[in-house]
Amino acid sequence: MTNFMSYTVPACMSVFSPLQVNLMRYTLNNSQASVVNKAEDRPNVQLMTYDNQKIVYTLNSIASGWHTIYTNLNTDQLTSNVTWSANTPYLYPTGTKNTSANFVVNSGQSVTLSISASNLCSTASRNPAFITYSGYSFYSSTTSKSAVGVKFDFTKHLELLPYHLRIYDENGSVLEMEIDFTEDQLTKKLAANTFEINTESLNPGIKILKFYYRNLNPAEAADHIKTSRITVN
Repeated sequence: MTNFMSYTVPACMSVFSPLQVNLMRYTLNNSQASVVNKAEDRPNVQLMTYDNQKIVYTLNSIASGWHTIYTNLNTDQLTSNVTWSANTPYLYPTGTKNTSANFVVNSGQSVTLSISASNLCSTASRNPAFITYSGYSFYSSTTSKSAVGVKFDFTKHLELLPYHLRIYDENGSVLEMEIDFTEDQLTKKLAANTFEINTESLNPGIKILKFYYRNLNPAEAADHIKTSRITVN
């Protein structure tokens, strides 16, 4: 004996009739098609990008200034607006259902974003961090006339400090000096966020300084370089 749904007592119901199956298929393919085509899983917040389609990692090293981050979520699958929060007041959600946002990171600042998105299945969240390489400024040494002081504005993370310095002539064609900074040297020299460059061996005139920072983004192998000019007397 076959016990069809709705045609016997609840305890005995075991299968749908062929017409019941057809009706369900018709309903799902027509009046309820939008429900069937909704997300089959939680929102995928792992495909986020920022600026020029750069991949968002857990930790991202970026230049100071304004940036735009994109969740790349299908807005038709979201049941509500994407929610954003950050440890900065300069965060402005934008786009349909707030699927993107503009934010600013200042030199030597770390900004962590909290993003949450929901669909019919579940809610997904992510907390990527954006850190800028440390900026710097020059000052006149108080200990030596043949030295130039460099003050960094952010020394909390050594990986955001330069590991190498090259000094060129005014035209940038002749390399006059190179300095490597090991982690131990950085720790000692930057106890007060400063270190001094001995310029005694340099010829007088304008010099081009290039600070080399290691790129923390896995997909980008090239170093990050900051360039400045100073005058050596």
